[in-house]
Parts: sequence; structure tokens; C-alpha cells
Amino acid sequence: MDDFAFRKGIHYGTIICDLRTNKPICLLKGRDMNTVTNWLQAQPPIHLVARDGSRSYQAAISNTSSSILQISDRFHLVQNLYKVMKEMIQRLLPSHWEKPDSSNNRLSIPITSLNEKEEAKWQLIQVIQKEKQLGLSMRGLAKKYKISRNTVKKYLETNQPLTYSPRIKRSINTTEFQTSIVEGLEKKQSITAIFQQLQQQGFTGSYTAVRNAINQMKRTPVQTQLFSRRRIISLFWRNHAHLTVKEQQQLHQTLTIYPVTQEIYAFVQLFREAYQTLDFPYFLRLKAKFQSSKLKEITRYLSMIREDLEAIKAAFFYTYNTSIVEGQINRLKMIKRLMYGRASLELLEKRVLLS
Repeated sequence: MDDFAFRKGIHYGTIICDLRTNKPICLLKGRDMNTVTNWLQAQPPIHLVARDGSRSYQAAISNTSSSILQISDRFHLVQNLYKVMKEMIQRLLPSHWEKPDSSNNRLSIPITSLNEKEEAKWQLIQVIQKEKQLGLSMRGLAKKYKISRNTVKKYLETNQPLTYSPRIKRSINTTEFQTSIVEGLEKKQSITAIFQQLQQQGFTGSYTAVRNAINQMKRTPVQTQLFSRRRIISLFWRNHAHLTVKEQQQLHQTLTIYPVTQEIYAFVQLFREAYQTLDFPYFLRLKAKFQSSKLKEITRYLSMIREDLEAIKAAFFYTYNTSIVEGQINRLKMIKRLMYGRASLELLEKRVLLS
């Protein structure tokens, strides 16, 4: 009884490894269904096969014997999820866009009323509330985001951002008079003239504070903050808990400016969590929830899952995968380079199978 791992290893064939010895055992000239079926039928009874998402491999194994357990590789499921996310973002978002003005903000509560930490916390609250609606328990949420269950309860009960009273400043700075300073610089006024105007407006700070503020403004030119599609792809893919406050703010603003990306973000984050926790019932609930999505990329990904559901289900309960084949593919490519690409398949197979 043999267990094998299948993978497309070279541009014209298939590499097969034994899951018991972790060694390559065969290189097939083709990757079509007939070639793989003929090889399988010539082998002793096979118990299970770990493979990628190739439909040719799936059909060949099914034609050989319905008793063979097929296991889909989780790495390729996650890889395909990333490709789907990337396609959607590239289709729906421009390559670059400017940070919007606060007057054009679409939130019911203006972002300008929140500082960076409060905005990040409000984004976290919304994510937690969505995951709670999908069936994740309070204990699971507390463990995932490393907060207490009382905090989770408070986040679930609130319907608006949590704000905190600012600390009382001990001294008056020049921030509130920055507009007057900019106007004075545009008129090419001296620092002394600007300082005297600020005093008339109620500024009680020192001349040195104004001078330092002006020098700092001259050293730091005003730049328009641009958002990059490439950057947003990275933010959508990474775990929310691993983002910095600034990155969480950028993510929050993108989800606000482009509401269609909210479904993309939830789809990617929740499915990644299902793969990481190996929670198959949760995976099925997500599949049913996004079944009615109007995004064609999500529909295509779910269609792939539906057609290969049994093999994907086995991936949640078995540890077998095609990782050993990935290492052999790198070895095979190195051998091809050493042979300057002049080897026939027969010679290449001998070199690959040589221990």
C-alpha cells in the first residue's frame, strides 16, 4: 500500500514522491489525465495521494480507484486565495490615490474627531463585531486578539467609536496657530513679525517656540500622502493584529473610500483564519456566507472549492501535503541548470532519482 504526492515539477511533466520515504520515485513525461492514469494503474494498491488543485490529477486518481483518499495541499489553497485577492484589488482600485480631505469623508462620524489610536480601535471593533456575527465565540475572539472577554463584550455592545478625553497641556504650543504661521511665511514676513501677530491672536508662548516651529516647517516640505495599490494588497493580506497604528489607519481609510473592498477584506481574513485554525465547520459556514457574492473572483474561488470539496476537507484532518515535492522541484531545477538544459527526460529522471 503506497502513498504518493503529485506536483507539476517541470514544464513538460510531473514529479511524484513517496510520502513514506520523502523521496522522488518517478518523473512522468506529461501531466495530462491519461499519462497519470496509466502510471497509477501500473502501481500496487494506493491508499492516499496528496496533490495540488490540478483537475487532471483529480480526474486521473478518481478513474484509477474511488477508494483512494485525495488530499488537497493547503499551501495551494492559501496561494490561490492570495491570487484571487490580488486580482480583485487590481481590478477595483487605481494604482495610486491621494488621501481624502476630512470634508469628503463618508463616515457618519468624522475621522478628524478621532486620533490614530481611536481610529485603529474603531476598526478593530468593527472587525470583531463582523466575526461575532459569523459565529466566532467571545472566548475565541479574546484569544485571537489577545484582549479580555470583558473588553470583547464592551466592543460588541458599542455602536460608535470609543473616544477618550485629551490630556491637559501644560504649555501652549504653536499647532493651533499653524495656519497663521503659514500665511505669514507666504507673505515673506520675518519671524519677529509673525511672532507679534500670533501674540495679538492670543499666543502666550515664547519667541523661540515660534522660531523652532518655522524652522521645522522649512525643513519638512508639505507632501501629499498617496495610497498605493501595492501597499494595500499587503495590508489586506496581513493579520490585523500585526499592523502598526499607521497601517491600521491606512487600511481603515481604504475600506471607507472604497466600500466594495470591505467584502474582499472580510473574505480574505476569515478564510485565512479557517485554514490556520483547521476549523472545517467554520470553513463551511464561510463558504455558505459568501456564496451569494457579486464579485466574480470570489465566485470562481468558491466554485473551485465546491468541485474539490472532499479533497479540501481531508486537508483539514490530515497532515499530508506536497511540501516534500516542492523541495524536489528546486533540486530538479538545479540539476537542469548544471546540465545546461540539454538532458533528455530519461537522463534527467536518473539524475533526480539518484540518492
